[in-house]
Amino acid sequence: MLMRNQNAAAPVFWEAFAVLRIATLALLEACLGILTWPFVRRKEEVALSYIPTEENQRLIAGCPAIKTFSCSPWAVGPHAQTFFSVIKLGASPIPRKELVTMPDGVQITLLWFEPKLVAEDAPLVVSLHGIGGDENSVRPIVLAEECMKRGWRSVLYVRRGHGDSSLLPVAPPPSTGVASPRKSCDKAMRPAVTAAGGRHTGATGVACAAATIAPSPSSPLPPAVATISSDAAATVATLDHSPPTSPPTAVTTVTIIATDGGEMTETSEASHSGTPTGCLSCLQPACITAAAAPVAKPDPEALRRTRKAFPQHADTEDFQVVLQHIRAARPQALMMAVGFSMGSNVLVKFLGEHPPASPRHTANTSPEGSQKREEGFRKDTEREEDPKNPLAAAISVSNGYDIIEGTRNLVSSRPMADRIITAALHKLLRRRLPEVHAICAAHGLLVDFDEVLACNTIRDFERGLMLPICGHDDLDEYYRNNNCREALMDVRTPLLCLSARDDPIIDPSLLRHAKDAAATNPHILLAVTGRGGHLGWLQGWTGKSWMMDVIVQFVESVVQLHTAGGDADSAKVAVSIGKTRAAETLVVGRGNQKTLVEAEEALTHAGDAYV
Repeated sequence: MLMRNQNAAAPVFWEAFAVLRIATLALLEACLGILTWPFVRRKEEVALSYIPTEENQRLIAGCPAIKTFSCSPWAVGPHAQTFFSVIKLGASPIPRKELVTMPDGVQITLLWFEPKLVAEDAPLVVSLHGIGGDENSVRPIVLAEECMKRGWRSVLYVRRGHGDSSLLPVAPPPSTGVASPRKSCDKAMRPAVTAAGGRHTGATGVACAAATIAPSPSSPLPPAVATISSDAAATVATLDHSPPTSPPTAVTTVTIIATDGGEMTETSEASHSGTPTGCLSCLQPACITAAAAPVAKPDPEALRRTRKAFPQHADTEDFQVVLQHIRAARPQALMMAVGFSMGSNVLVKFLGEHPPASPRHTANTSPEGSQKREEGFRKDTEREEDPKNPLAAAISVSNGYDIIEGTRNLVSSRPMADRIITAALHKLLRRRLPEVHAICAAHGLLVDFDEVLACNTIRDFERGLMLPICGHDDLDEYYRNNNCREALMDVRTPLLCLSARDDPIIDPSLLRHAKDAAATNPHILLAVTGRGGHLGWLQGWTGKSWMMDVIVQFVESVVQLHTAGGDADSAKVAVSIGKTRAAETLVVGRGNQKTLVEAEEALTHAGDAYV
């Protein structure tokens, strides 16, 4: 049994004191800003750093909001910008919740925000929260609302250990030997549902429901359907034939990823229309119970394969699997990602580790046969996509770029921010303490949880918890393996970085890493404001988010760039193919008036296509 040290209450006191102090400073800054707003000019020119390539110039031209920023009169300081930006008024959109089981059996959460009647090829934005974030993170939800207004999809990726995502395997790792997970689900669930008086709609209905479902030795569930989630509202709507009396809540979908040598094997028709091959094994609709079934004890072998815990500053393996899953679910969508705070560290490190495949080739104009030439044009103009990195662009917001230097600055010069971050980590640990303890016990790791829970700084916390779990002897070595600073130079995906010099968490000296990268890497665009706080950037009397305006306009600019590029390439291909066919027709049909007319029409159509 774990004994709690009395000193463990110290971080709670520090958190309350830090929050109270920051709230007081925010109110003082608000009063000062309102009193001085008629006399002080708040509008500023945003410092942009990028190599003026044609692509970058077009991206910046399509994003006019990025050039200037004018902070709210009542939020002129960094604490006011940061504190008031986490206050969200009004109802939030109801997402579709998807529980995705990773190859090691750990279950992470995806929240799908999709407007009604959305097109299959509509843009899709994946958002990554920061330390301590979960399904209720304000910035990803506000971004989801902005995306839904424009008919786009948005997916919030809740990392393992945060929110409803687990740390322990929720089921034995799925096996690729299951022929059909949906049929196995039907076969396994129908008797229990019938006995409970419910209904089973099968693989194509709304849900698989039962009053109580508990695995037993006599009738074990197939490995592919051993993951069961519960949603009370969906269960009532399924078991009761009368219409529901309360508003619908988020529907939970259980998705199981089966791997074979680390690759995905199959995808279902649940998450999307159509069934692309070579992807995921997905259970849709969900298997839902009236009362949550007890989670089976993890298999010892599966537990020994799981050695990840939080905060996981750069868990790019999970993010890669998530992106592949989303790509399989929406293969026609143009995918982009937005990382907030520490989530941007995960995003940038992933982009550096997985640069996209080779860019477009030059068109082949060698004089050969028409069929061979046509195939050559198609091949040359198709852009190859790295299956591990399907992102067309990315946005990094309030990134520290160097965790080693950033955590040292927090401890030495920003103690209040450090206390709040450490308190958030304490909350995560207390909530997941049995799971973290089980992981440590399975690997024979010695962690003094009393000492960890008594730590008042992020460096002490991660020194006591993460070093034993990750197997490092030095804290800076652990941070170096999780850093995105070196990955900046390897990024080959268009990346927009947003930062503020008055960020109360990130020291402005850290921005030099992004500035140096933007000066040498043509794929990085850096925008730095004087004010804005941490993930703030409130503007106008209403406090509208300048950050969201920039993100949305940048996404629109990327969409226009891809659309215009695709149209131009198609036109050039059509011109080249049309001219080739016309020339061949002229040669073959020389002296034939009808053939000459056809050749002339082919040349005309080719010119029209180019224009």
